[in-house]
Order: sequence, then structure tokens, then C-alpha cells
Amino acid sequence: MTQPTLPEGLLHAVLLDGQGGGRIPDADEIASWTPEQGRLWLHFDVNNPGSRVWFRDHSQLPRLISEALLASETRPRAQPIGEGFLVVLRGVNHNPDSDPEDMVAIRVWIDDQRIISTRKRNLLSVQHIRESLLSGDGPRDSGAFLTMLADQLITRMSSTLDTFNERLSEVEERIIEGAPVEGTRLTMA
Repeated sequence: MTQPTLPEGLLHAVLLDGQGGGRIPDADEIASWTPEQGRLWLHFDVNNPGSRVWFRDHSQLPRLISEALLASETRPRAQPIGEGFLVVLRGVNHNPDSDPEDMVAIRVWIDDQRIISTRKRNLLSVQHIRESLLSGDGPRDSGAFLTMLADQLITRMSSTLDTFNERLSEVEERIIEGAPVEGTRLTMA
């Protein structure tokens, strides 16, 4: 009998304790997980081909949901499906050498027992939730997880949106003054 290994493409897993805390399960716990053990959060990298294999062979999700979680192009949406909820959100790209206008998507399947999320690029909001769970100050359930994720995405957007608003005000002022605005961009400098 072979020892279970972590699913290829899995970035992290956390077993929530229902009290705001969580712990990192080992490969055997992930492979043999049942809802009685607590809510399981699995976070995958869509760029890794092993993620597709796991979704196809082990996720026990309907094909439609798996395809949405693995999609390369996404649009924000929230859709109830059966006993769960499919959510696609976007955050500002704070990765090194990136353009904040190039939004980063996170795709999430949430039901009462599991939270399965995917991403193509790193998203600091996800790291924050993971750290909050491991320190005992995270979400207690699936609804609180989604709330914390949305709150983190919005919080991290604030400074970028403020900068865009300042630039927009500068362009508006130039227009009012009759100054040329050709070539003026609202992007980050």
C-alpha cells in the first residue's frame, strides 16, 4: 500500500476548527477526509496540470463546477448551485513587477463541508486568511470565510482606487483649466 501524497497543484490546505482556528492536515488526512473531521479548505494553483487531475479524479465535484474553478479566463460572479455556492472574485494585482490594473481572480466553491479555491497568480488576501486561521483568528464557517475574503480584497483595493481617483481629479482639473490632457493615463506611475 502506498502512502498518500499531497495532491499536485495544492498550494495549501487548512482544516477549520469552527472556532476561528485551523491546522494544516497531512496528506493522509486530506485523502481520507470526511465532513465529521471539520470544514476543509483546499487552495490550488490552476497553472499546475496536477490540479486538473485532482479535480477530475478526486474532487467529487460536478464537472461544471470543476471547469469553472479551473477556467483560465474568468468574470466575477456569484452563483448558487445545489447545496453550494460558486464565487469568482477579483483583487488588485500586488505581485512584483505587475500592473495593478491587471486584476487577479480567485475562484471559490463553498458548501457546508468544504471550501475549494483556485488561483493563477498569488493573491495576498488568501495568504491573510490562511495566517488568520493558523493563528486562531480566522473565519468560523463558510459564510465567514467568504466575508473575510471579500473584505480583504476590498481593503487591498483601497489604496489603488484612491490613487486612481487622485489621478482622475488631476485630469478633470486640467480639463477645467483648459490645459492639454492628451496622452494622460490613469494608470499607476
